[in-house]
Amino acid sequence: MKITVNNADEQKLIQRFIDALHEHLSEVKNADNKLSFKYSVQPYLGSHEYNLLHENLQEIKVEIDLKEKPLTFDDDDIITGHCAICGKHNHV
Repeated sequence: MKITVNNADEQKLIQRFIDALHEHLSEVKNADNKLSFKYSVQPYLGSHEYNLLHENLQEIKVEIDLKEKPLTFDDDDIITGHCAICGKHNHV
């Protein structure tokens, strides 16, 4: 499997996510199964899909596509202010 990203920061982020998922995949699978049983819904992934992830997560290659624009976000949409519960001030 190959994942193509826009820049080195995104490459590091996705690689860290893959590493964390690989380390905690059995916990994610167990939580998914418990929640699906508790609420009588389908799990997010089936056993076959979890097995595929388990066998192939270390083989994923995260590559940079230099033709793509970097992923950005507009921080004007982030809410700032004081928490009514703890009084902590949140700002960017």
